[in-house]
Amino acid sequence: MPGAQDGQSVYIVGNKLYFGRQSTPSGPDFYVFNISNPTVGLAQLGSQDIGTGVIGIRVVGSLGFFVTPKVSKEFQVWNISNSASVSLIKEYNFGNVVSQGIDYEPDFVYATGQSTPNFQILYDSTP
Repeated sequence: MPGAQDGQSVYIVGNKLYFGRQSTPSGPDFYVFNISNPTVGLAQLGSQDIGTGVIGIRVVGSLGFFVTPKVSKEFQVWNISNSASVSLIKEYNFGNVVSQGIDYEPDFVYATGQSTPNFQILYDSTP
């Protein structure tokens, strides 16, 4: 990949590998690869410049949950249903970086960070 930015997060679902890297000055910070035949290589299915690094990823269906170091936008939800056209749904201000990680269990996203509250649970409250 172009640039010297390191990878910071990876998540695999089925035949797709979701890869986040340190923020690049111009260019993608998030990539989607086809890993169905890794001995031949990883075909890039899409990428997106999200304007910051991606230090944590969880993918559920058409949603990508990203942890970023971007102030006031530390947790982001992206529509990844079309790997070639990833789009932002919502950004959340957690008050500090979610540096300790995230996880997903059906209907809930769990995030830990350095600010109070150190542990946060997100869920969809729409009927």
